[in-house]
Amino acid sequence: METPANICTPTYLAKVAAVIAESAPDVFKLEIIEEDACEEMGMGCFLGVTACSEEPAKFIHLTYTPKGVLLLTPDIFVVFAMVLGRMEWEMVFSS
Repeated sequence: METPANICTPTYLAKVAAVIAESAPDVFKLEIIEEDACEEMGMGCFLGVTACSEEPAKFIHLTYTPKGVLLLTPDIFVVFAMVLGRMEWEMVFSS
């Protein structure tokens, strides 16, 4: 499933990442760096991409640290499928 750019904004992606992180807090760690913090960190190239956008930039750092076997529930699969698209999910899942 492809999401148009007017819907799939940095804020939308941050919310989706939060849903993913909340679904399994023992294996996912989420850090969302807001635009002003990105400026302080000297992320000029990153901010240059979003300079003309009305939507504020968000640097989304979602870390996965496996602990044993991860069992995906159907609702997590739906979120991954929405974000990644079917083809990418199948590649991730098959590896």
